[in-house]
Amino acid sequence: MASNQRATLYEHRNLHYLLSPFKLVYVYVLALLLVVVIAFTSLYAFTEIKNLGEILKATMANTLEQQGNVFKYADWIYKHLNALLFDATNIREALNVRDKGSSYQRFWVEHINVLQKLDWSAKVISMRMATVADGMIVFYIPLLILAAFDGFTMRSIRRACIGRESSSLYHRFKYWARAVLIMGIGLYICSPYYMPAWFFIVVCIGSAVLSALVFRFYKKYW
Repeated sequence: MASNQRATLYEHRNLHYLLSPFKLVYVYVLALLLVVVIAFTSLYAFTEIKNLGEILKATMANTLEQQGNVFKYADWIYKHLNALLFDATNIREALNVRDKGSSYQRFWVEHINVLQKLDWSAKVISMRMATVADGMIVFYIPLLILAAFDGFTMRSIRRACIGRESSSLYHRFKYWARAVLIMGIGLYICSPYYMPAWFFIVVCIGSAVLSALVFRFYKKYW
């Protein structure tokens, strides 16, 4: 009986480890969709069209200084956001039809300024998301690798000197590192005002420092 229970528990653990990557992807996709919805709501509600143009122009100027693949990412993201907003809802097709006989067509013709504002919001969001994607690849991931190297080095020194083991510090720093990164990225993408690129750099540095502490206080047994 006990052996059967242990076997069942072992199978549940294996299933948990097998499905955990899919669960993580599911959570991050939902979080990304939530950020996009909040970003559209924030930009549409609190920013005028002319200000959206100025934000986009300033963000693009900042990106030109940094170079990289940001514009390629932004173009890809904008195409998909544009398709989601105007193609999936049949708005583009309704506007392209000459005979605006249906109430759905007439509604969007009368509210064309709403569509223009949504389109500008999509451009701003695309540039910001592209900046985040490029920054994660070029800056944050190498910084995280350095943080892991430093943190595990300090962990080895601490264990060799019989230093303090603290699972509470490990979990606290782990949650803080995630919170700083996720909230920082969310604020950068969703802000109705211009956000300079250095803000995202500060977020990455803060998350990397906390991640180094996570690796430093990693649990004793692997």
